[in-house]
Amino acid sequence: MSALLWTLALLWPVLFIAVATHELAHTVTARLLGIPVRSVDIGAGQEVAAMTVAGIRVSLRRRPSGGFTDADLSAARSRWHVIATVAAGPAVNAIEAVALLLIGRVAPGTPRDMAAALGAAIGLVAILQVIPNQDNDGALIIRALRGHTVQEAGGGSPCR
Repeated sequence: MSALLWTLALLWPVLFIAVATHELAHTVTARLLGIPVRSVDIGAGQEVAAMTVAGIRVSLRRRPSGGFTDADLSAARSRWHVIATVAAGPAVNAIEAVALLLIGRVAPGTPRDMAAALGAAIGLVAILQVIPNQDNDGALIIRALRGHTVQEAGGGSPCR
């Protein structure tokens, strides 16, 4: 199978992993900062499976095209806690992208090409998350940095 076919075959599970780690980063950061987390959706579309983990409802959905963490940002003690919680998801995706791109630079042959392509895809996802757009992570961070109240910065609404 060619490198392109392998890359396309791996893209779906790799994007699911990227979404899962993104949402896990929001969740872990929120919990460490004392912010309650109600639920986490990994993926978009129809729910495929659901479970409760550490008192948090976790739902796996059909497509790896997004997800959200329903954290009560209004319970944050400061805007910096909101920023840390929201920025954690894109930060993890950026780390994953850099790691895959570095593997793509040092691994021999076909795996190098696949790692570089997957790293680029995850990097694009991370970049799109921090470009402010209505209710994504970037928009929440900008509003919190501008000094808006937690409610104005998206308190009570999910980290995307």
